[in-house]
Amino acid sequence: MGSCSGQPKLDPTGWAVPVETAPNGSAASGARGRAMVRRAVDKEISLTRSEIWRLEKYLRNLFRLDTITVVERPKQTDSVEVHVNGEFIGVIFKDEEDGETSYAFNMAILEMDLPPAPASRN
Repeated sequence: MGSCSGQPKLDPTGWAVPVETAPNGSAASGARGRAMVRRAVDKEISLTRSEIWRLEKYLRNLFRLDTITVVERPKQTDSVEVHVNGEFIGVIFKDEEDGETSYAFNMAILEMDLPPAPASRN
């Protein structure tokens, strides 16, 4: 999903334009399937230490779990890692749009990590 320069192609409103693969294997851009995450065009989004502390406090209270830690990512300033007992479980992304700030928690769960389903649930 990007142009030759390695940066995503943006439409005039700042939305990333996806690159679709045509049946012949060539790349074609279009508005269909537009990315739902708005890109910051003119400013860099970064999390402050205060925000990181507040996010950690919020997650610890929400899940009633004191072993949750929120840590900076070495090469990304718009997101932080979430750990439980020192094990990475996900990423929180910061988004600023129309003067409002929101945070999105993204956690991937591998099927191989799930417990087997009981016979009654198959």
